[in-house]
Amino acid sequence: MWTLASDVDGTLTGDRDALDRLAARLCNSRAQGNLFLILSTGRRLAQVLEGLAEEGLPDPDAVVCQVGTEIYPSPLSEDSRPMPAWRERLLAEYSREEALSFLEGIEGLALQPEVFNTELKTSCFLDECPDPEGAAAEIRRRVLPHADRYQVVWSSAADLDILPASSGKGKAIRFLVELRDLDPQRVVVAGDTGSGYVTLTYRCEGDTLLLLPNTLIGVGSESSGNLALGDYDGDGDLDLALAGMSASGRVARIYANDGDGGFTWDTSQSLTGVSDASLAWGDVDQDGDLDLLLAGDDGEMRITTLYENDPLGTLAVDAGTALTGLAGGAAAWRIGTATETSTCS
Repeated sequence: MWTLASDVDGTLTGDRDALDRLAARLCNSRAQGNLFLILSTGRRLAQVLEGLAEEGLPDPDAVVCQVGTEIYPSPLSEDSRPMPAWRERLLAEYSREEALSFLEGIEGLALQPEVFNTELKTSCFLDECPDPEGAAAEIRRRVLPHADRYQVVWSSAADLDILPASSGKGKAIRFLVELRDLDPQRVVVAGDTGSGYVTLTYRCEGDTLLLLPNTLIGVGSESSGNLALGDYDGDGDLDLALAGMSASGRVARIYANDGDGGFTWDTSQSLTGVSDASLAWGDVDQDGDLDLLLAGDDGEMRITTLYENDPLGTLAVDAGTALTGLAGGAAAWRIGTATETSTCS
């Protein structure tokens, strides 16, 4: 059996004749037991039901709603309730009262209507703020120390959501695949991630890519998210440096490889978060371990910082090395030295 997880707006919608033909084929595949269909959308359940009745959306086996904070198994109705296992997982890390506290004192902020605010989704409008971008940045700053439990999604220069860190369309789809014991090598995803960023890892087995169950922070390609692999802790496997603009703001993190394809955030490393990021590992001091070059925009200025690996597995700013701050560049190492080439004017 194959699993198809599809976005709705702009993916299935837009051409009713084509959608009707596709829906018929999907219905036939489901009836033959060859397809598990997931609709993944930012819509509310009521809007999905309306789409099924009036827009010709295909009947699904499950729906991921409200930016990945709710999952509804079929059959669907107005009385359907979110899947308890997913709800309880997210509630374990999320407090709506605390989420609301991040919004206090923001001039011009207005909460969105009640139907868009749930126990797992705190949503507001910022378009009436004197400086909407500045207001969003301030909320991200408040949330950042709690990034293990919350994420911020800022979109359309007006809408801001505070969601559980473990929520999201991609994570909800993965949850369903594991819960229903579906074949992870037979999952097709269609659409966009306009309501959130994702970073996924795959293992190549022959001619097949197998999705791995890692939880990495997502960074957006339009803000030049970047990554670099290198064995910073000297244990013989490749670790991951990841930087860029996430749903919670600018980030830069180190993920340690557990040796079996799993990556764990090394919270002991303190790196400056940047957008328009470039990263490169290299042994700048030729002491046998990998140091890290990081460049990008930290929100106030362009920076280029060298992190020295000393002692092994501990990255600290090399205050004795002054480099020109750049953003949107490309970092590279040559014979123990780093080269940063700007692509920006």
